[in-house]
Amino acid sequence: FEQEQNQRIMTQREILRDLNQEIEATKQRMEKNALQHTISVIVMVIGIITLLATLGLLMWVIVPMLFHGSGLKSIWDSWHPELTGWGAVRCIGAILTSFLLICIELLMIGLPVMIAGKIVEFFD
Repeated sequence: FEQEQNQRIMTQREILRDLNQEIEATKQRMEKNALQHTISVIVMVIGIITLLATLGLLMWVIVPMLFHGSGLKSIWDSWHPELTGWGAVRCIGAILTSFLLICIELLMIGLPVMIAGKIVEFFD
């Protein structure tokens, strides 16, 4: 009976040791997930800030052109694009700059996401 009880105790200890190892492995996975979540939040905040900055710049360039075209030129400064050759060049430049800003924004959002993914893969 004593040997049988000792055998049961040894079996229970092995099971307990295995469960403790699983608990430790789960804790490590949870820490990695927390790090991944933190990196995702940081990247998302950077993306939102970049989006707002790009939106502000686009509005700063495009809204005056819309008001100028609608006849509300008197409320805007004289440096905004006019319907002249130089105004057309500035308008085209504004459109190309807007396109460039959108490309930069996508790069600024995509690059940190890619780097964060590589960091998470490295730690896994």
